[in-house]
Amino acid sequence: MTPEEQLLAAADDMAAHGKCEGQYLAPPEGWYGTGTGGWWQTGRSCAMGSLARVNGLVDEIGCVGAEVEMLPATRRLAEQIRKTVSGLWDHANLSDAGVIAAYNDRETTTAEDMILTMKEAAHG
Repeated sequence: MTPEEQLLAAADDMAAHGKCEGQYLAPPEGWYGTGTGGWWQTGRSCAMGSLARVNGLVDEIGCVGAEVEMLPATRRLAEQIRKTVSGLWDHANLSDAGVIAAYNDRETTTAEDMILTMKEAAHG
């Protein structure tokens, strides 16, 4: 997939499964590791978790591979956030993944905000 396709697929993934904060992929309520195999395929996700999932960078137990931070789509999404959101953090001191996480986890950022930002990054 191209970076544009990855961003659009990640936006669709978040729209379908929901947004979470503070972790790549959120297990279902009350999950304790038994009887819920595959939850990471359909659980809520942050922007980085959605990018990882649509790129096959989530392993069989739900761990996200560090390769997601190196995707061109990750760079594009971070650039879009840096370009459109100001005053939240010192951009110079955050990695691309850090910028994305800071915006995704911001109390006022909704799933719709994150989805729109991914789509804007794809078309930017």
